[in-house]
Formats: sequence, C-alpha cells, structure tokens
Amino acid sequence: MAFAALEDHQGTVELVIFPKVWKEAHSWFEPGKVVVAKGRIDHERGEPKVLVDKVTDQIEKVRVVANGQSRQRPAR
Repeated sequence: MAFAALEDHQGTVELVIFPKVWKEAHSWFEPGKVVVAKGRIDHERGEPKVLVDKVTDQIEKVRVVANGQSRQRPAR
C-alpha cells in the first residue's frame, strides 16, 4: 500500500494506492514522471482523497466535438 501526492495546475490531492494496484504500478512512480490515476473520491474523512483503482503511464488525448461530447484517442 502507498500514499502519494498528485499535483496539477489546480493543486495537490492525496492518492491512496491499495496493495494490488501498488504491486502492478510501483515502478511508474518517480519524481517528474507523468502517470494517470483513476479511482473514486473519498471526502467523508476531511480533505478529499483519491482511492486509486488503476494507474497507467498511457495518456489519452481528449478532444471536444461539435455536440459537446468528448472522444478519446491514444496519444502519439
């Protein structure tokens, strides 16, 4: 199990990474590396935290199309 801080242009949020996910993704965590964490927000115990279900180093581009829907495509 691990705890990490995820930082973007809006601030920092704590990640709670459970043992199964950590075992699969621990090698991707290093200073300055970009990762994508997917999970659920837990805000019942004070500051919000992300309970991580999946971590990947694959970044997908998202673009907005005319009707307001977004489509994802793999980054190059």
